[in-house]
Parts: sequence; structure tokens; C-alpha cells
Amino acid sequence: STVANALFAKLPSLGDGEGLKIIAALAQTVDEKNTLVSLTNATTDHIFQTLGWNGQLSDFPCPTSGICHKDYAMVVDSNFGVNKANYFVKRTIEEVITFDKNLSVNHVMRLNYHNTSTSTAWPAGIYKNYQRLYFPVGANIISVKIEDKLLDPKDYAITSEHGKFVVAYLVQIPINDKVEVVVEYSTPQLPQDKDLLYTWYWQKQSGTSASDPITVYLNYPLYLKPSVISPEADLAPQQLKFNFENDTDHRVTVKFTK
Repeated sequence: STVANALFAKLPSLGDGEGLKIIAALAQTVDEKNTLVSLTNATTDHIFQTLGWNGQLSDFPCPTSGICHKDYAMVVDSNFGVNKANYFVKRTIEEVITFDKNLSVNHVMRLNYHNTSTSTAWPAGIYKNYQRLYFPVGANIISVKIEDKLLDPKDYAITSEHGKFVVAYLVQIPINDKVEVVVEYSTPQLPQDKDLLYTWYWQKQSGTSASDPITVYLNYPLYLKPSVISPEADLAPQQLKFNFENDTDHRVTVKFTK
């Protein structure tokens, strides 16, 4: 609040050009979730929640007034290393979603980390990450693999928080090294309706890099035909590919007909 008060006190004394630049920059940091705004007015705060501006975990609505099958993912990284290794860490995210012929929904999430630091001296060092993955209620973990090691179920925790299914574990990325985390899981089965509207929502963790690439693959059986695709996707036989950056929340929505 101290920073906000100083900012708004300064704005009236600035020229239009400078003031508009500051407002535009502030709007960008809010949209990219590097600035969060929490308000005491419940009505206004609800608007900010709907826009994803107050840091609350999303219970996102269907993109249309009809019925949709909602899916969700959020990766929360927590640095337990008492350093600033986050600055040196580069990350890529890949989500492979597969509908089988019975419309079960299977996922493979691949998280690749590269710790570019070359020293163990502060602020660099090992990236000790207590990682939490948030999925919809009803999700089921099939396996968690860190590099070549398949984790025993006792090595990760499964909980429920804020109306989400959560799996958590520790992953460490040494200096000047790369580590891949692969999580296989399923989410609730799709309905056997003639028309199927599926939406997958990616919620960005506040403060994470806006340049992390995210690739989403959606595989579907031959008898389903995508009739509406949002946003634009690369098309392949029985597969849609979506490319994003982690600059804000993203939504994939596809309407299928049989």
C-alpha cells in the first residue's frame, strides 16, 4: 500500500505521456501477475478475481452459457534453498492431453528446468524447489518421475486445497544442470454427449517468468471431430497443438461433434 500511495500521489504531477506510460506498465504487470491487487470492497474485488488480478486460485467459468467439461492445471514452484536461484532458472512446460476411445482423459505434464548458475555462492546455487501441482478435484496420479527416478508414492504428498487436487514433492536442480519432471495423471471422464465442449485452463503462478514457453497437445479419437477451436491451433491427424508463453492465464477450448 505504501508503494501504491506514492505512485498515485506522483501521477497527477506527471505529464500525460509519462503518466500514461506508467499506467500502461502497471496494467501489464497486473495482467502478467507480477502485481496483485486485493481490495476491501467485495464487489470490486470479485471483478478483480474474475479477471485473475487478485492472486486467488481460479474457479473459472465455462467460456459459453452452455455446459462444458472443465479441466485445469497450475504449477507452483517454491524456492526452499535460501538463495535467489530463481533468477538463473529457465523453464519449459509441456502438457499432453489424450482422450481415449471411452473418453477417459489422460495427461502427461513435462516440466524442464535449467539452472544456468555456475556458482554455489549466494545469490546463486542449487535450486531446491518444493513443487505443487494443482489439478481438478477427481484427478488421479499415475506416476511422478524426476529424471530417471520413478518416485514411490511415499515420496510425494497428495492433499486438497482451495477446491483443487494437489500433489507435492521436492525436486532439486544443481548448478549448471538440467532436470526434467514428468507427471502422468488422469482427470474425470468426459460425458458421452453428442456435442462435447472441453476447456483446459492454465493458471499462471504469480511472479513467474512471462517468457516460459508452454506447449499443449490435445489428442482425440477418430470418431470426434473438432468444430470450434480456440485459440488457433496447429492441426495434425487426431491432434491439436497450442503454443503459449507463460505471460498470463490461458484457456484452450474445443467443441467436438460425433
